[in-house]
Amino acid sequence: MPYIVRRVLQALVVLLLAYTVAYVLLSALPGDAVLARYGNPELGLSPDQLDAIRQSFGADRPPLERYVDSIWAFLRGTSGTQ
Repeated sequence: MPYIVRRVLQALVVLLLAYTVAYVLLSALPGDAVLARYGNPELGLSPDQLDAIRQSFGADRPPLERYVDSIWAFLRGTSGTQ
């Protein structure tokens, strides 16, 4: 196998591992990203509205499902909304 092909494959593996580690660490953090961003009482959002925001961002789905969807969206080139 040519040197450049091996290096490109190694780089892809390193990128996938780095993304996976970062995703796992961020998923393991306590709290809720939607609540942290939109949970301010001054915004006046009800719990139902917060649930709707979670659903629109996909934050109500299991972490493994979100991970696979984010990898698939990246491969399709549509990762801007993840």
